[in-house]
Amino acid sequence: MNTSLKQILEELDSTLANAIDKLDEAVTYGEHLTDEEFDVIQDHIDTLESIRGEINE
Repeated sequence: MNTSLKQILEELDSTLANAIDKLDEAVTYGEHLTDEEFDVIQDHIDTLESIRGEINE
């Protein structure tokens, strides 16, 4: 199996997108989140989006 760098990056991008979606769901439907928990999750989302931006450049 010969996987190209482009394929690996596309798969990583997809994985990050799914992770971002799940974290968004946690924020949206997390009725019992404290402000601190919300901020931590949002920080993770921001970090993952930043990584995706680097991958897609």
